Amino acid sequence: MSESILVICPDRPAHLMLALSALAALRTHHKGARVIGLCAPAVTFIAKTLPYLDDVWLDPRRSFWDVRGTLELRAELRSVTFTRIYDFAHSFASRMYFHLMHGLKPKPDALAAIPWSGDIEGTALYHNNPRKAGMHVSDHLQDQLKVAGVYEVLKADVSWAARQVREFSAPFRMNQPFAMLILDREGDDAWPSERYAGLAEWLTTRKLTPLLIGFQAHPLLADEILRRCPDAIDLTGKAPVIDTVFLSWAAAAAIGPVSAAMHIAAIANCRCVVLCGAGADPALAGPRGTRVQVLNRGHLAQIGTGEVLTLLADLDAGVGA
Repeated sequence: MSESILVICPDRPAHLMLALSALAALRTHHKGARVIGLCAPAVTFIAKTLPYLDDVWLDPRRSFWDVRGTLELRAELRSVTFTRIYDFAHSFASRMYFHLMHGLKPKPDALAAIPWSGDIEGTALYHNNPRKAGMHVSDHLQDQLKVAGVYEVLKADVSWAARQVREFSAPFRMNQPFAMLILDREGDDAWPSERYAGLAEWLTTRKLTPLLIGFQAHPLLADEILRRCPDAIDLTGKAPVIDTVFLSWAAAAAIGPVSAAMHIAAIANCRCVVLCGAGADPALAGPRGTRVQVLNRGHLAQIGTGEVLTLLADLDAGVGA
């Protein structure tokens, strides 16, 4: 491989899913390059499944004050001469990585020669659009790449999952119609458990099995839903990224807050009802797709089960998939 490219991945799982089209564009633009993704622990499980990254480096620091971890990271970052660095995280950690690689105050001439695509002013590929803060994450990254001379525009895609799968098994018959209830969320705002349970009960009346989906385990929430709807199947913490893609292709619908799993469902063209509350602005980071509907309130608790059912009124075992 003739060159090495570093991508600082978004540090939130949902935002990493929104970076898929940008990562695909980089992979196309830098053909033959070694593309390395630098990741926070929270997103590594997704990054390792993506076909766009040749290597995934984990930030080894356990905390901001982890001196040993910081020194290890600096040594790793300086062990490779990167042709370009693309910062897709736009975070405090990103700036720290920059200083670990290039020192605290590079001289202006040296700064101007650093091939850093992101928010470090004065670098060769500085993203200088004053409107970038108001852009959807996907549009922000596409505009950032355009400034860096990467003009490929590719649609977010999860078809690569079919090429990676080695085995797939589900604890139910796949010809049995089902809908996915996404229990993951980003932030502290949560949809009440009794509304999930009411929605699960309603799905069974439509002859649809409710699948409880989430990359994290949700034992208390899942147990509360299962108490009211024993026909539901709990797959939280059990269905990895590839399995979630396959389930999204087959599901009649997916319902839940903004999360990585909900983004997967939207990219897979599953019918989606996205619940947005505090800290989840759909205009900035919501799932996109022709089959995506959004309920947006100040808090998730303000979204009633009835509002969701209204959007799913035509849903039954033969509709939606």
